[in-house]
Amino acid sequence: MKNYSVKVVDDFSAAHFIPEITEGLHGHNFKVVVKIFGNLNENFMVLDFRDIETVLGEICSEMDHKIIVPEKSKNITLKTEEESIDLVLSDKRYRFPKKDVVLLPIESNTTELIAFYIHSRLKEKIKGKIKVTVTEKENYSAGIVG
Repeated sequence: MKNYSVKVVDDFSAAHFIPEITEGLHGHNFKVVVKIFGNLNENFMVLDFRDIETVLGEICSEMDHKIIVPEKSKNITLKTEEESIDLVLSDKRYRFPKKDVVLLPIESNTTELIAFYIHSRLKEKIKGKIKVTVTEKENYSAGIVG
C-alpha cells in the first residue's frame, strides 16, 4: 500500500518572548507548514485541502496580530484584570489589553512549543500522522511529527 501526503501552508504575525533566556518582546511573521500522511480515501485523496485549511486557518487566526504568552511558564507571573493582563518576567513588567493577548497552554514560547501547540490542536480534528513546521524567519524553523 502506498503512503501519500498533502501539504497546506498558512501564516500569522505575532509577538512573543522566551522567558527562560529573558529574551525581550519581539515579533515574527510565522509561517506554518502542515503535512498530513495517509492512504487515499474513496475520493482518491488523503484529505481535502479545504478541510485542513479550515482547521489550520482557525488556529493561526487566533494567534494573528496577538502577543503569545505561555500560560504554563514557571518564569512568568500572570494577573488577569477585567480588560488587561499584567505580566511579570524577571525585572520586566508588562500590561497588555486582554484582547491583544493569546494565552497558550505551553511552558515556553519557543518555536518548538508553538509547533507542538498547533500540532495538538490539529490532532483534535484530523486523524493520522501530522507534521507541523513553524518558521519564524527564513533559516529558523522547528517542527513536530506524530
